Amino acid sequence: MIVEVFTSGPVDTNGYLVADQRGGHAVVIDAPLDSAEQMVETGPQMECNHTHLVNTHPHWDHILDNARLLKLTHAKFGLHRDAVPMLSLPQTECFGMNLEMPKCVPDFFLEEGQPLVVGGMKLEILHCPGHCPASVVLFELNDRVVFTRRRAFSPARSSHRPARGDHAILLDSITGKLLPLGDDVRVFPGHGPATTIAPNVATTHFFKNRKQCGSTGPPARQSFRPAQRRPHLLEKQPNTDTGNHWGRNLYTWLLGIDCDVCGFSRPFMSMIKEGFSVA
Repeated sequence: MIVEVFTSGPVDTNGYLVADQRGGHAVVIDAPLDSAEQMVETGPQMECNHTHLVNTHPHWDHILDNARLLKLTHAKFGLHRDAVPMLSLPQTECFGMNLEMPKCVPDFFLEEGQPLVVGGMKLEILHCPGHCPASVVLFELNDRVVFTRRRAFSPARSSHRPARGDHAILLDSITGKLLPLGDDVRVFPGHGPATTIAPNVATTHFFKNRKQCGSTGPPARQSFRPAQRRPHLLEKQPNTDTGNHWGRNLYTWLLGIDCDVCGFSRPFMSMIKEGFSVA
């Protein structure tokens, strides 16, 4: 397996060009803004044919170059079926960004239990909701690598705050789907550098205790306050006063983001926050 990473877009999102071998077939995993041309230009160097494009989840920073890449390569496009409604939502407008999101129609769906075969690669699909309901990870058994939807081991609440996230489900996905893959598995996340499962478990108290107890058992010490429901980013709240109620909810959500955990760059977050006025 040959893996090339392309980090681009406003929030430093990773896209991956993964080939089974030199001169073989390749799949693109996520297409952040301004990555399509780079991936296409790298193809001849790897002597590979771009046959598939898949999205780990439908958040805007992972899909902005979908249409561009499909136009350049004529690859087959797939993602989880629950992601389809989000492809047509004006996600970038919620962040005050004037970025076009061309619509793409999937050619197939990623389903757990139905591997994606690309040349000599067999990518197992694991449905891992939590960051959003349509999140999946792709696991290649022979090379012991997994491609995840964002920073793979982030139990902090910031990691589920993007649209339609759920903290409890996120933890269950990590402990029930990712940890059992094995400590030696190399992780290629949607944000940040590649890692392996072992050091993340060893250095994260919550996951270390969760693993010792089993994926369904409670941790030895609860490290987090009970979950409280927060307004989802794209969920419009009822306007109970004359002010911009939904705008204030979004602003509060932005103020609570931990840049180091969620991968958003600090200059970008400062620009977004300054664009909101709160009554």
